[in-house]
Amino acid sequence: MSFNVVFFLMASILVGLALYSKFFRRNEKHNMKLEAKYFESLKSFNNGVLEKSKLLDEGINYFKNLGLSLEESKKRVEKDLIIVKSST
Repeated sequence: MSFNVVFFLMASILVGLALYSKFFRRNEKHNMKLEAKYFESLKSFNNGVLEKSKLLDEGINYFKNLGLSLEESKKRVEKDLIIVKSST
């Protein structure tokens, strides 16, 4: 392959990434916001400020966004609660 072919293939890949990056970046920002809310909720619950039901809501919302089922989301939240309680 000549240099020109490689150059144009790489340029077309970069253009494609630039076009699709807005969609992926939007989803990434949404995931990051949910993750931050969930970890802040864990800290608040550990400090005694937040109720367990609200923590479960935040955790289920975060894990469902990642593609887990409701049951698996609850298991993950309970597992995180155990880890948080054991770390203090």
